[in-house]
Amino acid sequence: MCQKKMMCLFVVISLVACLLAEAADIEKGLFLYLPIDEGGGARVKDYGPKKFKTEMSKKLPKWVGGNKGMFDKALQFNGKENYVKIDAAG
Repeated sequence: MCQKKMMCLFVVISLVACLLAEAADIEKGLFLYLPIDEGGGARVKDYGPKKFKTEMSKKLPKWVGGNKGMFDKALQFNGKENYVKIDAAG
């Protein structure tokens, strides 16, 4: 008896989750693409279809050596003062 109730509850929750996901009107496809593969400099560019404006923090993140074989360079953020601001509002 308890297993039937649990199964019914699971089915109802799954259906509600599917309906909410459908109602969210989520865009399909690529939204934002920041490869951050420049290897230096103070700019990050969005190559996605929306071409959002980006801005680096005043205290720039540090370019460091990347994962050998995959990336030559990578950005290292300190978690406090470094960030990339993305103007998604337009």
